[in-house]
Amino acid sequence: MVLAPFLPTAYAQDQAAKAQTVRPEVGKPLQSAIDLLKGKKAKEALAMAREAQAAPNKTPYESYMVTRLIAQAAAGAKSSMRLCSHSVLLKKT
Repeated sequence: MVLAPFLPTAYAQDQAAKAQTVRPEVGKPLQSAIDLLKGKKAKEALAMAREAQAAPNKTPYESYMVTRLIAQAAAGAKSSMRLCSHSVLLKKT
C-alpha cells in the first residue's frame, strides 16, 4: 500500500493538534482574561486566569497556557501598581 509510510506522520499530526487545544472549563476563563488584558485590566485578568488554574485535570498544554497568562497578568498588574505608586510619589513632591 502506498499510503502506509504516511500514516504515522498523519497520526502524529492529529495527536499534536488534539494536544494543543483547551477544554471549555479552562478556555472560557482564559479568553476572558485575555480580553481583560487587552482592556488594560490586569488585576481582573489575573483573577480570571486563577479561575482557569483551578480547573481539575488540566492537560500539559492547558497548564502551560494558564501559567503563561498568569505571568502576563501578574506583570501587567505589577506595572500598573508601579505606575500608580510613582504618580502618588510625584504628587507628593
